Amino acid sequence: MQKKVLSLILALLLVVPFAVHASDEDFYVVASETKYYKTIHYAPEVSTFSDDSNALYKTVEISKDEYDAVNTDDNAVEPCDATGISTEYKYMETSILANGSHYRYKNILLWKKYPKTRSYDIMSIGYPSNVKPYMAGTFSQYYCIAGGSCKTESNGSFLNFDNAIGVSFKLPSGTLTSLKETLYFDVKKNTNATITAQSASGDYAHAQKTTTLTESKKYSASTSGIYLASSVRDKYDEIPEAHVSWTGSW
Repeated sequence: MQKKVLSLILALLLVVPFAVHASDEDFYVVASETKYYKTIHYAPEVSTFSDDSNALYKTVEISKDEYDAVNTDDNAVEPCDATGISTEYKYMETSILANGSHYRYKNILLWKKYPKTRSYDIMSIGYPSNVKPYMAGTFSQYYCIAGGSCKTESNGSFLNFDNAIGVSFKLPSGTLTSLKETLYFDVKKNTNATITAQSASGDYAHAQKTTTLTESKKYSASTSGIYLASSVRDKYDEIPEAHVSWTGSW
């Protein structure tokens, strides 16, 4: 009887190879890519962003030096100055993590200057055809409100694609002092051959205009990032995705 029980346990571990090691503490980063962005808003007919539909915007990639130089003494949303300009800052880090022969793909988006528009954003991770997820995507949103109250939420709406997992979620309201989104999933081999290279592509689309959950799900995702449907493309910014690669034997 004991031998049968042990055989059953071993069989289950082979079918679900790392279910007992789901914690991030069990993994270490083998490769990562970080990108930094700023979004410049220009609202020519208003002095503040009371009506985000009037705001023009452009998101561009910037250097780490420029990002680090941003003053964090006041992280509140900046009102437009005399020329109608305001700026938001964020960075995205996409990583491949490992624990022995088990691998996890992870994407983190951290805000430095918080967005005025708080609607439904989109996050994704694309993966190559030589692997596939063996677990559902895990999403969390950590934020703190002025006064010291912090909270972690996991109420994202997932979509699965041939080579990507994406999630839509609502940004929190209130005066923020911290805001971070995290998406990850574990992968298994999708081939009998030895894998000598892995890659993951992280992407993020921020709603610059008010959207609904239904609208936020009008996209597809792949190793090339998020592709928005034409009906919602003008509501979101688009950023260069973070693409990370790792070589080794698996």
